[in-house]
Amino acid sequence: METLYIGICDDEDFWREHTKLSCTQAGFLSASVTYIVFSSAEEVLSYKGPAIDLLFLDIEMSGLSGIELMEQSHNTMLIRNIVFLSSHPEHVFHCFSKKTLGFEQKPLACDHALGYLQKVYESKYQNIIIFDAMNADTIVPLRDFFYLEGKSGYVEAVTATKRITLTGTLKFWEEKLSYIPVLRIHKSYLVNMHQIYSLKKELHFHNLEEVLPVGRVYRKQAAMLFSNFLLEQATTP
Repeated sequence: METLYIGICDDEDFWREHTKLSCTQAGFLSASVTYIVFSSAEEVLSYKGPAIDLLFLDIEMSGLSGIELMEQSHNTMLIRNIVFLSSHPEHVFHCFSKKTLGFEQKPLACDHALGYLQKVYESKYQNIIIFDAMNADTIVPLRDFFYLEGKSGYVEAVTATKRITLTGTLKFWEEKLSYIPVLRIHKSYLVNMHQIYSLKKELHFHNLEEVLPVGRVYRKQAAMLFSNFLLEQATTP
């Protein structure tokens, strides 16, 4: 059975237990859930276990605050998504980031917890990608996603129906999409391996006329990874 790794970080025992209880009583049945509990932001930063799919994060804590933890976790996939928890609604204006799924006033309601768990589960396991675009989240089926192109100051996702402007860097998205088979073929391109028709000095897609260059320094590694992907696909029941 699939597993979600859910982190809870709060410096008060009561709120750690209450948040966990809200999650366990939410009725989420799509996957098993492993809870990892932290009493400080510093504990999160020293954590060495599996990547945390969703971190419920208190804002006001002794030591590093939740906002400071968010800022220090921008470039790591140890924390994939964050929901901020606070008794002070005015803090919402400081919580925006590429990893932020939401802001909740304490106590966390069970139905809200269920919504976040389901959203993270679908992103991780249900063959969809949730792009946190500049204006609003955009859900794209994996079968419709072709590639990402790094631009000056932003990234563009190319799908079967449209182009989506994303914040962040190509490296950030390469790490964030590590749960699906994506392949870096060029300093400016990250592609969905399911969509590749042929890969040599150029990349040709199934059902897309665009042709992408394969960077010289990427060719050997890209060819090896794509061959391994095809072999895995051929041997998977």
